Amino acid sequence: ESMNLYDVLSYAKKFNVSINAIKLGEEKSDVSITIEGSKTAIIDTEYHYSIKLNNVISPVSVRIIVDGKTAYEGQTDQPTIALTSKFSSGGYHKITAEILTEDFFQENNKFYKTVEVVDKPKILYMANKESSLADLLSTRYSVTSASTMPTDLSPYFAVMLNDNMNTITPEEEKTLETYTDDGNGLIVWGGQLSFNGPSNIDVLLPVTPGEVNEGAQDFNFIFVVDMSGI
Repeated sequence: ESMNLYDVLSYAKKFNVSINAIKLGEEKSDVSITIEGSKTAIIDTEYHYSIKLNNVISPVSVRIIVDGKTAYEGQTDQPTIALTSKFSSGGYHKITAEILTEDFFQENNKFYKTVEVVDKPKILYMANKESSLADLLSTRYSVTSASTMPTDLSPYFAVMLNDNMNTITPEEEKTLETYTDDGNGLIVWGGQLSFNGPSNIDVLLPVTPGEVNEGAQDFNFIFVVDMSGI
């Protein structure tokens, strides 16, 4: 049967047994550095990285280099340094984080991270009206806008429908079904012209239109609150 520390000390005192305590502390101060963040990135897109300083007690000198250029250099006693970087060319890029202050283990004072930068994924954006959504998508994707669906969707990573699901023809639905079966993406953005009844792509979506049943009530209420009402 196990005993707690107080019982052990009482038992030892009973038999005049000495107990010595060892205080474990650092004999030498040592700080290590690492980089956390995505190992892949999209070209011309900002990404955030965290440079972690482990066991930092007093200020140390740190230098961060991105592709041979100094992105940060200074002293800090904070456990995290935030780094924002945007890569303007594809391929592999290197981030180096280094502690310049000498400490006990020099081996953990430098950390390298390689980031693979790829072109913006191509998506097909289909809409019959103007929307700021297209501008928002263009910050991360290479967007091709169209009002009708091309027969070949293979150049695109995903197809996005903006409030026009009810205009999809049976032939276009078959094209989309083959496209999604191959593992590609389909995003449906609703609106006034969406989910108002059966459409040709209902079978491709993980949702079904709901129906309001009045029953014995005199009224049915639907409350819609957007950010302006909060």
